[in-house]
Amino acid sequence: MDHIMSKSLYPKTFFHFTNDIEKLESIITCKFFRPSYARETIYGKNQQKIRYFGIPMVSFCNIRLSLLSEHTQKYGSYGIGLTYDWITRNNLNPVFYVSEHSNVFPQLDEQIRNIKDDSVITKESYNSLSNILRYIKNHTGPLIRDEQQDNNYCFADEMEWRYVPKSSTNIIPIVLQKNIDTKK
Repeated sequence: MDHIMSKSLYPKTFFHFTNDIEKLESIITCKFFRPSYARETIYGKNQQKIRYFGIPMVSFCNIRLSLLSEHTQKYGSYGIGLTYDWITRNNLNPVFYVSEHSNVFPQLDEQIRNIKDDSVITKESYNSLSNILRYIKNHTGPLIRDEQQDNNYCFADEMEWRYVPKSSTNIIPIVLQKNIDTKK
């Protein structure tokens, strides 16, 4: 039986943007994306910060060409597009967007904190559960770019997919925000 792909609401091209032409040239020349620590803040009810941390990753967006203009203003005007085939071969995953009014993230966060304190838990079990954290982002929340802040930015509009290195690599899977220097 032939596999017939249904028509999707989403494009089949995934974009990675940067504000530095040299970074784009490096990606093309080296045929490699280098993960860097991105600052993430998860907000709960009343914009209370629940977690703020850094995740080693490379972000891609799955948005229509007609929406790229606004996106490039925030994330850079130099970009590269990749196919869905490439995305799946390289183990990217879509971001799991959570509402600040939902109990989903606070419950996950509580479980991670409880497990961390449990002396019986294995490192693998802790890493497995905390790995989920690396794919979570608020649906809507503050976006700060170039000293400008949009307090009600809809992150879900980006339809973000992430490449996140496996926890078993030599890269620290999650770090405190204060330990990140992304200006380099």
